[in-house]
Amino acid sequence: MIIRVYESGDLEALGRLHALSRRHAYAGLLPPEAIERIDATEMTAGWVRRFATTDRTYAVLVAETAGGLAGFCMLTLEDGDTAALNAIHVHPDYHGSGLAPRLHDEAVALMRAWGCGSAYLWVLVGNDRAQAFYRRRGWVADGTRDSQSIGGVDAHILRYALAL
Repeated sequence: MIIRVYESGDLEALGRLHALSRRHAYAGLLPPEAIERIDATEMTAGWVRRFATTDRTYAVLVAETAGGLAGFCMLTLEDGDTAALNAIHVHPDYHGSGLAPRLHDEAVALMRAWGCGSAYLWVLVGNDRAQAFYRRRGWVADGTRDSQSIGGVDAHILRYALAL
């Protein structure tokens, strides 16, 4: 397995993986009808729009196997010396394989290379697996809450911060 920078030819696979990972990770946390609306075609279109309109410094790292993409992470440079870890998603078959920590560590190393002193991310409230993952890596919930539309419903999210 290799971790590399995303290429434009990865967009369809990225959309499929993102939808599959979200459907799996958010099952039981969102209503079934919201899970059903998480669609690979729409996720791919979202990635196309994101790359066409972003004016920020960003990076998308993908984990590639002989069978295709197994995971990805996205990070952006925000204001000044702050970065955002926008996503880490891993194919359910690779949960527990060590892939998510590898993606995380690559993302944090890149944030430091950008000169960032801090980072933040958002986690779905109730996603205990993700919250525990980030806490084990030094992220701390800072008490800030918000919501995000996922599958057509407002999902409550919690912000975590990390000093780099």
